[in-house]
Amino acid sequence: MRHVALFLSLSLSLGSAAPRAECVALTGGEVVLPGARPGAGAVVLRDGRVAAAGAGTVVPADCRRIDVKDRIVTAGLIDVSSSLGVDEIDLEAVTHDNDAGGTDPVRAAFRAADGYDPRSVLVPVARLGGVTSALVVPAGGLVSGQAAWVDLHGATQAEAVVRAPAAMVATLDGPAGAALRRLRELLEDARRFATHREAWEKNQSRVFPWSRLDLEALRPVVEREIPLVVAADRASDLEALARFAGEQSVRVIVRGGAEAHLLAERLAAAGVGVIVDPLVYGPGSYDQLHARPDNAARLAAAGVTVAISTFSGHNLRKLRQLAGNAVREGLPWTAALDAITVAPAKLFGLEQHGALLPGAVGNVVVWSGDPLEIGTRVERLFIHGREVPLRSRQTELFERYRDSPQR
Repeated sequence: MRHVALFLSLSLSLGSAAPRAECVALTGGEVVLPGARPGAGAVVLRDGRVAAAGAGTVVPADCRRIDVKDRIVTAGLIDVSSSLGVDEIDLEAVTHDNDAGGTDPVRAAFRAADGYDPRSVLVPVARLGGVTSALVVPAGGLVSGQAAWVDLHGATQAEAVVRAPAAMVATLDGPAGAALRRLRELLEDARRFATHREAWEKNQSRVFPWSRLDLEALRPVVEREIPLVVAADRASDLEALARFAGEQSVRVIVRGGAEAHLLAERLAAAGVGVIVDPLVYGPGSYDQLHARPDNAARLAAAGVTVAISTFSGHNLRKLRQLAGNAVREGLPWTAALDAITVAPAKLFGLEQHGALLPGAVGNVVVWSGDPLEIGTRVERLFIHGREVPLRSRQTELFERYRDSPQR
């Protein structure tokens, strides 16, 4: 055990002592700034951050220049509803670290960050699709637990995890009215526990039906420090959820929202963001009877902050393809790219991600063409200002067997 503790200590300390990134300038290409189409310009990365970007950018003399002529440069893509690194193989239980298990419906103290594996073979595959950040979400129960925001680099949790908790995750599982009643009781008890902690410790307070750790974990939610991400699709459930957000004065983000277009104006007025899959466009369940392919376009037009997700651990590489499908159904190109860069960062309060702006985290992708076209390739990728090799287990297997004799 002493050897294990020493190994973990060394891993964490080495992770925090990584060498400083050099100054890199991407010149000659087209740069995509937030809310804009590609335009001629340059991007300068220094000390892991974006130092400058766009037209008229002056390249410092000490920067290493990389010619990206005829290429498009964007911020790294972000998937904000993922099981990346916590759910590896469906039929191998030991690789499932996204579910606390058991029968308790409230698992607020469960932390996805504790199970995140930065060495997962799925991480390099996601990077090959231009994804540089992800929100790793837990599963199961009414309240699944705490999500973690990770950047897809490093060999340790200390290097990869940017913020934990980044959100609390819940599901309107079963009848929405019953689920919201329990959530109301839970949040009200969390508030009372926070203000009467001393009395509770002296056994001078009523007994709560939830564990101390769960009530403590919910404090950032009731104090609006982190959002409550709630999985729901049916319009009536979303209407009740928007009302719930106002009553409880909590930040709510809808995960799924197949019928959200029916309540677009109300969700916009309530400040409720929505994470959608543009390929959910038919009655896949009784909660999705009114799903339609232009859901994202209608929500964005009403002023709702829309993020697009693969809702996957294995298919983050398809994130830009989903955004392209949203464009096909009427979402403007700029809004679609924002939905996988700027908007996810905004929803979770990490505005220094997802944008090529001075001071932003240096997560940058160089594309062979339009990033929303399926035939486009990632040619270079930087995370925290450092270039990351575009290799994965898939590319290594390809190279290994490419020249094998045919039988």
